[in-house]
Amino acid sequence: MALVCWAFYGFVDRQLALRDLIGLRQVVAVAVATAGATFLVGMNLNNLTGSIGGISLSANLVGLTEETAKLLVPIALFLLGTYRNPRVGVAIGLASGFGFAIAETTLYAYQMAAASGPAFCGGETPAVTTTSVIAAQVARIFGVSPFHWLFTGIAVAIAWRAWHLYGRKGTPAALGGILLVMVVHSLNDTSATLGCGEPTAQLLLANLRYILVIVMYLVFKAWARKHTPPQMIGAVSTGWTPKHLGEQSVPAADAPADDSPAREPADG
Repeated sequence: MALVCWAFYGFVDRQLALRDLIGLRQVVAVAVATAGATFLVGMNLNNLTGSIGGISLSANLVGLTEETAKLLVPIALFLLGTYRNPRVGVAIGLASGFGFAIAETTLYAYQMAAASGPAFCGGETPAVTTTSVIAAQVARIFGVSPFHWLFTGIAVAIAWRAWHLYGRKGTPAALGGILLVMVVHSLNDTSATLGCGEPTAQLLLANLRYILVIVMYLVFKAWARKHTPPQMIGAVSTGWTPKHLGEQSVPAADAPADDSPAREPADG
């Protein structure tokens, strides 16, 4: 899981030159702090909602509980006046999602019989084998956990951009983006409670969630690329050039010098 997180962060770093603004130690510190918030806040809130209304209520409110836990550290840093640059916001948003995903996956690996997530449809736990445990972990790493860093990455990209451009007047837009992410998160988890007892329906919903991972990546990219620094224009991967500039290459002679001041694009 950690290696997948590191690979994705490295990819985004190459598009946005995140290393120019935030160091690896700070990224790891945010991930570790959020892992702590996962155990202290996220899991306890999930357990509370589960004890009140069962797995159904817990799934319905999971967007609120888990995104709140993941946003605690980034929002706290923003309020303290640090890491307010939108590109840095993307970095710490991803780091927070990484911390939550790693903590949750590790917890489930030790607590759940099949090393997977909670059984949304109940029933008996299938026989546990080495193959089933590996399959469950692979499924989480590529089909579940990416939601955590993509959801938080999107929320922070929207919020930090709104505050960067409009100051306090951007708060409604920032909160709207965060709320939208919470709703999508809850809908995604609630879908796991549908089709119980219907294998075909469950398989269809599972495949749709894999498609949703791709959709969330595209949404994340659309917001994050708005802050592609000038020196990276023409050097980023396909689809990462800010939309208003289009996919175009920049001759080396015309590219900004590496030591030239980097301004955030006015719009994406």
